[in-house]
Amino acid sequence: MVTLSLWRLWSMYKKLLVEDGLSRRDLVLAQAAFYAGARATLKVLNHLLEHDEDEELRRTIQRHGRQIKALQGLRPRARRH
Repeated sequence: MVTLSLWRLWSMYKKLLVEDGLSRRDLVLAQAAFYAGARATLKVLNHLLEHDEDEELRRTIQRHGRQIKALQGLRPRARRH
């Protein structure tokens, strides 16, 4: 089992972006957006923990887990010409 960190998730996402031929500037913007979204997600999860909303937290984590598994399973696409 692989432990996923924000860095690992970003690496997976970045690989998809690079394959699509994103410019360096767009890659930097995408990274900022990725980490902003990740921080927001972690804040929501922390809020759920603090307010003892265990069932909602469990459902949220499962939903994100399915999305991560889908990202991991994506096959490399053909390069655009």
